[in-house]
Amino acid sequence: MSLGNYTHAVKCYQEQLERAQELQDSTMEAQAFGNLGIARLNMGHYEDAIGYLEQQLGTLEQITSEIVILDRARAFGSLGDCYDALGDPEDAIKCHEQYLNVASKMKSPKDQERAYRCLGQSQKCLGNLQQALVCLEKRLVVSHELGLPEAKAAAYGELGQLHSALGNLEQAISCLEHQQTIAVELNDKVTEADSLSMLGCVYHQMGDYSTSLKYHEKDFDIAEELNLPSNQSRACSNLGMVYESLGNLDRAIYYQEQHLAVATNNNDQLGRTLAFSSLGRVHQLLGNKTQSIAYLKEGLQIAEALNRHEEECKIRNRLGIALWSHGDLEGAQKQLEDACILLETIKRDARNSHASKMMIQELQSTSYQVLQRVLTELNKTEEALVVAERYRQKTTLENSSDLKKKKRDEDLHPTNVQQILDIVNRQRAMVLYFSIASGYLYAWLIAPTKGILKFHATPLQEDIPGPSELVDDV
Repeated sequence: MSLGNYTHAVKCYQEQLERAQELQDSTMEAQAFGNLGIARLNMGHYEDAIGYLEQQLGTLEQITSEIVILDRARAFGSLGDCYDALGDPEDAIKCHEQYLNVASKMKSPKDQERAYRCLGQSQKCLGNLQQALVCLEKRLVVSHELGLPEAKAAAYGELGQLHSALGNLEQAISCLEHQQTIAVELNDKVTEADSLSMLGCVYHQMGDYSTSLKYHEKDFDIAEELNLPSNQSRACSNLGMVYESLGNLDRAIYYQEQHLAVATNNNDQLGRTLAFSSLGRVHQLLGNKTQSIAYLKEGLQIAEALNRHEEECKIRNRLGIALWSHGDLEGAQKQLEDACILLETIKRDARNSHASKMMIQELQSTSYQVLQRVLTELNKTEEALVVAERYRQKTTLENSSDLKKKKRDEDLHPTNVQQILDIVNRQRAMVLYFSIASGYLYAWLIAPTKGILKFHATPLQEDIPGPSELVDDV
């Protein structure tokens, strides 16, 4: 299995299992179930892996010897890894906590280190960043006790990433610099490159673009030295984004084109999607509308084929804005409506990480607001009213803790203007409905039995953001 030949490993472990069952050797049988579970986990067959690991746990329960206590704990750890891979951090946390409890009682630092790491990552996926921070800090302490420099480097790296996500940028830099120092001492170029890349990202967050560029350039140099296409792609993408932040859009395009070339040469379809999306955004900022639309359509096609829904939503939003800028309002309406529908679907997915949920929330806000702008420019003010009300209700529901009320209100979501008019008719009173969207205040005067009497749009500022100004919000 250490050679990565998992199919052959599974055959060997199946033979081990059959032999153990013939001999009625429960200890060997449990070991075989565990080996099969880990092999299936490495193959990406997570449901099968869970089945084998549960059988391992069931077999170990029949063994009274204290020797198997840590084996049971490790089985829970592997089971947690399966749930993590399936996007179920809640069940993963339960498993990792059981692993950690036993590892702590048995005073096994190696197992504690692994359990804290896995538990921290699961908490992070669930959005519990402070709990994740506690776990990863304890993992760092244990890694120092173990005296293993590789474990310390990994712990500093993950802790640095988490501090970055929390906005603790100085702490993030400190952790990542520790990781880099250890990697240099070990002559571990790959880990060194990872730390350089993250340091570049943190300095980008801080607005220190010159320092950010230096780190990403070093990352690129190592990627070229080691001939690592994925790292080359990463470095080119990051360099492009920093130059974009500096306003040097020509240089940004150069690096995103390099990003695209590397991804294409290595058949990295996700890398191609990200590169097309970035090129579309930068060309839009330059006012190259036709090129922007072409790149975004290419990226959208790949994102759909890969079922990368979050990236698809980003591209549809950008494409909608680009088409609006190009004067294709009907095309813009379709892309923004598709983005809103897809965002509503993926937002209900509990498996989304905290960062993912925040991105979806921001993207949803932008999509609904821009869609209202496009619909009003098309004189589809009734449809704009439905969009405004749909987003208002969804925002209200998200802030509600009453699950029964949420379900009841979800069933009352208006899908057309007639349903809104029916609500007004039942109230028997005139309604003045307001919506603020991308610099405009929209107002609809609605009367019972008479419908919408008047619609009015008022700019809220002198310089209303147009399509070009809205690109940065996506």
